[in-house]
Amino acid sequence: MVKFAAMQHIDYPLVARAHTPMYLMHKFWARKPHNVVAAYIRRYSKPGDVVLDPFCGSGVTAIEALRLGRKAIAVDLNPAATWVTRFTGQPAEIDSYIDSFRQIEHSIKVRILNLYMTRCKRCHSKVTFHAAIWRKEESSPRALRYFCPVCKRRMRKVPDQSDLRLTRRIERATIRNWYPDTPLRYNGAEFKEGTHDPNIERVDQLFTKRNLLALAALYQRINDIEDESNRGLMLFTFTSMVHLASIMTPVRPTRPFSSFWAVHRYWVPPTFMEQNVWNLFDGAVTGKRGVVEGKTESNTEIGPYFIETGRSPSLKKKARIKIATSDAFRLSEIVPKNFVDYIFTDPPYGGSVQYFELSTLWLSWLKVEPDFKGEVTINEQQGKDFDYYHRMLTAAFRQCHTVLKPGRYLTVTFHNTSIQVWNSIIRAVVLAGFDLEKIIYQPPARASAKSLLQPYGSAVGDYYIRFIKPKGTSAFATQESSEEVYQRVLIRAATKILAERGEPTPYTFILNGIIVELKNFGALLSGKMDPDAVMRKHIGNTFSLVDAIDEKGKKVGKKWWFKDPSSIAYLNRVPLGERVERAVLDVLRQKVKILFDDVLQAVFIKFPNALTPETTSIRQTLQEYARQTADGYWALKPIVRPVRDNTTGWCGLWQTSESGCNLRCWQTCPDSVHAAPLSVHRLNKRNGFERST
Repeated sequence: MVKFAAMQHIDYPLVARAHTPMYLMHKFWARKPHNVVAAYIRRYSKPGDVVLDPFCGSGVTAIEALRLGRKAIAVDLNPAATWVTRFTGQPAEIDSYIDSFRQIEHSIKVRILNLYMTRCKRCHSKVTFHAAIWRKEESSPRALRYFCPVCKRRMRKVPDQSDLRLTRRIERATIRNWYPDTPLRYNGAEFKEGTHDPNIERVDQLFTKRNLLALAALYQRINDIEDESNRGLMLFTFTSMVHLASIMTPVRPTRPFSSFWAVHRYWVPPTFMEQNVWNLFDGAVTGKRGVVEGKTESNTEIGPYFIETGRSPSLKKKARIKIATSDAFRLSEIVPKNFVDYIFTDPPYGGSVQYFELSTLWLSWLKVEPDFKGEVTINEQQGKDFDYYHRMLTAAFRQCHTVLKPGRYLTVTFHNTSIQVWNSIIRAVVLAGFDLEKIIYQPPARASAKSLLQPYGSAVGDYYIRFIKPKGTSAFATQESSEEVYQRVLIRAATKILAERGEPTPYTFILNGIIVELKNFGALLSGKMDPDAVMRKHIGNTFSLVDAIDEKGKKVGKKWWFKDPSSIAYLNRVPLGERVERAVLDVLRQKVKILFDDVLQAVFIKFPNALTPETTSIRQTLQEYARQTADGYWALKPIVRPVRDNTTGWCGLWQTSESGCNLRCWQTCPDSVHAAPLSVHRLNKRNGFERST
């Protein structure tokens, strides 16, 4: 057995990397960064161990476990989740798959493309349009977007009379192939108002007549494939693009030839794209994010290890993975007691994402009906309130406790700003018998400035919560303090965080630290009011909201700061931004060349949780003081030199050029020749020395 007591835990955020091709084949919600998941599996298990995810989603945990030489158990009640998990990892005969695609292409491509035929407005040659732009409630498209191979350019045209006649002819046509007319309902009950467009009652109403004709014909041709493996993978390809053929895809000004499923509901934007079904399918097979590229990677990375077990509950002999479409309340029927070595899971976040509802679009084409009755969620239309959600989570984590070996770890990832949902997750795990050890804030791979600068209720990134199944009785105290104590600790924590950062701060970074501080003070499970609501009560006395200004002088959001900074006795005198800047420069000075992700990781280790900085500020520092090499590395600019003195050692930066000091100094420039450039700088007194900005 691994001696975990002596291990070095992951107590800091990890740099999230972009998904690789096998994770880009098929959309799924809340997919965690594969490299972060892999780092946790590597740290908390060893080769040959069994790794479980009871809410497997798209299967990242199981896939990474296999890749690292572990065995995997992936469980989810949502058939779409286990569908994506299986086809992400399952080995594929790519040449045979491509042959099947070519047969489909030969038999049906022209027939489908004829539905999208138009003429170039410039050279009048026949072309197929890539997308038609529609206004909601109008009976014909307003514009066509296409690429003309003769003119060799992308263009846009207003539909002419020939285009409108084609649209009218299609609207009168009869669809002879099967297509789903599945009601958008929860086992008979209507979907919640606001979750979908009120005029959309069935799946088929999510498509234009043209695209429904094309999809139905393509679906029928796929089902004619004799080879079962190729047919399954081709259906996976079909579901990977079918939502992009819907009327839910908004027009993107920055990417006029592509779109996406924009929101977590069945919503039709005022202006939407009708995308060419054959182009979508071709791209899903052979494109940059297509199945050929994705399966090429998965065949190499995990193909030899993807040996799926049958109905047997264990993973004996050659079997390396078990995938079960089942709820987490029956884990002990699937997995033996004390069998699992590590659990990594991402449970449902209350009702913030209705996974089963969103999966209905895909499952309807697979002729599968999801079991809404067993879904763990908060949903009024299903009659599932918060108490139901908490009971189901508790039952699920009790099953996790049963199948996990004593002394082993459970990592729960979480993304939600509601303190009630926070409490429910942690309480459910603790009441199941686990001890809470650590809460770590994990920044996202990319975060927009807009999302970071929302003043209330905005969580950007995830929390990774580490629990252990004790070998004896759980030692975690479940006694609760009062709401008054919770709010007092929260305000104290927010004050401490702002003081430590020493500068106006986005709410999301305050929230990161508040959660950790509440846990440290034993007040996390007692709160009923969300942190931003508590802080709002103190605007005007303790806190204030200040405008966040971008480089162009434009207001881009709000940051939290003190109403009277002079009243905070322990306010850190060096802003976090300056400390982070120095840390970046330290890394640059220690390495000849370094990747951006490695700089980011060094800063994350030094500044965890509430002190985690914005990645954009780190990149800006690199751009200011370093140059990027041809191979993508960063190196300190030759003209940058450190400033040292005998008292404080290296204390900043002195950038020189032929004309003298031209950028920043954390000390008054020692050379009189630099007096003129320094005199035009705005100097601030900080800890007894001057810094130009």
